[in-house]
Amino acid sequence: NDILITANTISISGNTPRTLQLCFLIDPITIHPHVFGWGDQASLNTMFKIIVTSPAGSTGTWTLWGRGGGNDWETAISVTAGAFMNHVITYDGATADWFRNGLSSGTSNHVWITTATTAEIGKGAIEGAPFTGKVLTSSIFNAALTTAQRTALETFFGHSYYSIY
Repeated sequence: NDILITANTISISGNTPRTLQLCFLIDPITIHPHVFGWGDQASLNTMFKIIVTSPAGSTGTWTLWGRGGGNDWETAISVTAGAFMNHVITYDGATADWFRNGLSSGTSNHVWITTATTAEIGKGAIEGAPFTGKVLTSSIFNAALTTAQRTALETFFGHSYYSIY
């Protein structure tokens, strides 16, 4: 039930462009493990709340939960217990693109509005189950990375890292 919280607030607010990068694994998968959250959920200003939607078990699907405007993004991409996966989510203020291990899930239009709050990895303050797993890297950028920048980031961390325990 540990929670990792940034030491300072992240001052990217409103629908300002941003990019989130996380490389982590989940094991075991439980219902709605709260992997990452940022924003003020009480005032419905949340972005990048990554959870897994599934019954308890070994697989599920990823959901990117955006409370601001009720903009959830549930994917058909499987979650596999015990396997590292690198997530890069770019947002230009209107359109998001979600990459897992370098592969795009496509783009989606969202209204994600955040307030200047800390970010957290682990159980959410209001809801969500504890996150059980390992985090390899986590980065937040105050811009929607270009394709070249995102590719350089993914190359820097390297796909071989995704299978390291």
